[in-house]
Amino acid sequence: AYQGAMCSLPNARTCVLAALVALLIPAHAAADPAGPATAAARKSLAVLDGIARTLRSTRYVHSARVDERKGIYDWDCSLLVAWVLQRAAPTAQRSLWSGRPVARDYYQAIVRAPLTGDRRGWTRLTGPADVRLGDLFAWLKPPMFARRNNTGHVGFVVGQPTRHPRHADVWIMRVTDASSFSHDADTRPAGG
Repeated sequence: AYQGAMCSLPNARTCVLAALVALLIPAHAAADPAGPATAAARKSLAVLDGIARTLRSTRYVHSARVDERKGIYDWDCSLLVAWVLQRAAPTAQRSLWSGRPVARDYYQAIVRAPLTGDRRGWTRLTGPADVRLGDLFAWLKPPMFARRNNTGHVGFVVGQPTRHPRHADVWIMRVTDASSFSHDADTRPAGG
């Protein structure tokens, strides 16, 4: 099981998860009546929608190369999240370590956040059922990935979580992220 955390950006919520099954879709394809919980989550979805509309090329790399006009988005998960938060939730982004935040830093910001109110733009959720569109998720690298250099994974929820039909402790949700692994219903261009 992955150890993970989720949050709504600023003045919203986060949750610790036992497991996460992720699907990737563009933000504009995720219409849900529950909607975002905060203005920052709405802004995050708008930024993600802009990426989905203009995306022509993407590669998973550990340094960002973004050219919105040409539709080039080369980055890893934490660089994607930092780029979106700078535009949608700058208070939450500034509250992180001042260097290059990685998945572990987002996870720790969420875990330190209160369940009520917010701490520097972050609030923790009590569980997956509380997750809303635009919320941020982060999980720490599980032991099965011990040989990998990353610290975990981070991204945005763009579809309302549902319980897995056969595994009550597993939640399924659509996300937007940057990963070297393919997801079910992956919308990245070929080779991206």
